[in-house]
Amino acid sequence: MRAAGVLPLGFFAAYLALAAQAGKAADSLWICHVANLLLGIGLIAGRPRVAAVGIAWIVLGIPLWALDAWRSASATPVSLLSHLGGLAVGLYAASRLRISFNPWLAALLLFVALRELCRWFTPEARNVNLAHAAYPGWEGMPGGYAGYWLATTLAAAAALWGVGRLLTLCFKGEA
Repeated sequence: MRAAGVLPLGFFAAYLALAAQAGKAADSLWICHVANLLLGIGLIAGRPRVAAVGIAWIVLGIPLWALDAWRSASATPVSLLSHLGGLAVGLYAASRLRISFNPWLAALLLFVALRELCRWFTPEARNVNLAHAAYPGWEGMPGGYAGYWLATTLAAAAALWGVGRLLTLCFKGEA
């Protein structure tokens, strides 16, 4: 499993390199790319809980990324590799790690922390992890951005719990 961890680290590094070359290094902090980083670190370090957090975010993030890529017509080959390659390694890792715990809470806390870090340290124009503004079309939510933030955080909590539950059902171990 440790050797498999090199792949998602490579996906993250490739995305970071191309994003930095285009002057968009902050884009590497989108949760899907950070998920590859966590998956790789978790596998190399032999830390299944860290890897499981990355897997949960990769599984949850794929439909969101696909919708955004379709909407914006902006999927690049490296982005495809990062997302679909990460998903393939993640599902392979899940089958080998035998996940017997739901990583939803750790995954949610990571998301909240990462979104706040992005709010402080990434350009507002990039809106990484929607840290500065609502997704286009959702700006009119009651409560403004605070209402949007709360709604997306609660939706992420529910979705991550569901993804984590699905991972434990499909890939349960003998913990």
